[in-house]
Amino acid sequence: MRLVLDTNCVVSAFLWGGTPRQIIDAAVESQCRLFTSGALLAELEEVLARDKFTPRFLAVQTSVVRLIAEYTGQVAVVHAPGISPTIITDPDDDQVLACAVAARADLMKLAA
Repeated sequence: MRLVLDTNCVVSAFLWGGTPRQIIDAAVESQCRLFTSGALLAELEEVLARDKFTPRFLAVQTSVVRLIAEYTGQVAVVHAPGISPTIITDPDDDQVLACAVAARADLMKLAA
């Protein structure tokens, strides 16, 4: 199965675990393949750099650099050309949709 996760799912997986972490673990165990794009990686880095996550990084004993390195080691990066505005309620999710199309994903997980 080919999957694309939005940034909030990736943050949740690495900093809090739960179901999003199970998806990452499934990819590590070759039960599925994860895909991302340059735009989504840039967004992930920007989100993780926010001060509000500092206490959580300390609690789970990791850093932005380590988390990004771990994630990029588990995903394939695809070139995702921009798409016409599609998700009006959250335009940033258009990047996720564009990545899913470029990766020929079977599933795209957006945060609720």
